[in-house]
Amino acid sequence: FPKYLDFSWIHVVINCFDLYRASKKIQKIAREINADVIYCNHMLANPVGAHVGWKTKIPNVFHTRNIHHAWFGKIFYGWLAELSLVKKVVCNSGASAELFMKVVPEKVEIVYNFIDLSLYNPDLVERKLRKEFHIARDAFVFGYSGRLLPKKGVPVLLNAFSRLVKDYPESRLVI
Repeated sequence: FPKYLDFSWIHVVINCFDLYRASKKIQKIAREINADVIYCNHMLANPVGAHVGWKTKIPNVFHTRNIHHAWFGKIFYGWLAELSLVKKVVCNSGASAELFMKVVPEKVEIVYNFIDLSLYNPDLVERKLRKEFHIARDAFVFGYSGRLLPKKGVPVLLNAFSRLVKDYPESRLVI
């Protein structure tokens, strides 16, 4: 297979076509319901929402959780956020807001993910966890909760923990 026929390119073409079709459907719905705002709750929703907003003159609010490392993502999503129809960029962390703070700081709002800590008793959780996994009371426990994907930093975590446990063998990593 020639490199330019790689499946990643096919995936990009199919996604572009699907996003354009989705945009047309959303434009129709937005006009039918006389929408006041288009709330885009995903990085793929942002370009669709921007296109719909451009075609319908409906303002956008972007909601993002992504940290943009690739140059293309930084340029593209920064450019989208600069559009006058984008009124707010809601981010769930300082890290996800970093790009937008450089480009449109006046539009950025950080709304952190929420956990009601009153629902949890840390003492009970700790005892239960240590008992279930046979972890000594004085052992330091590192925890990870999330998808097991390289982009989430799991390989970095595993590498760091493998080095740490040499000096602190009583430490445990719970994933």
